[in-house]
Amino acid sequence: MEKDLLKAKAIRLERLLSNYSKSKDEVCELFRMPSMLMEASKLMNVATPLEWRDIPGGIFFTEGNLTKFPDLEQAFAEFRIELTGGEPSAISRLRAKQH
Repeated sequence: MEKDLLKAKAIRLERLLSNYSKSKDEVCELFRMPSMLMEASKLMNVATPLEWRDIPGGIFFTEGNLTKFPDLEQAFAEFRIELTGGEPSAISRLRAKQH
């Protein structure tokens, strides 16, 4: 887990949540759920990776209506990936080959 990258992902997610929460109640709910994790990430106080299931909010994209905000969904996914230890090296290598 790269703390600088996690901080950047938390800041991006927080900005998007803040923007969208003005118009969508479901975003307000999502904003509250991982807020402590976002704050800890911004302060670089996350010491160890979390389990995927321990990061709240994914249900808003799988069973909710937030898939209509692809930038928010992407930011949330990237934040979760960093919180769980970052992108696995095999996926990083695969991405590098595609570009």
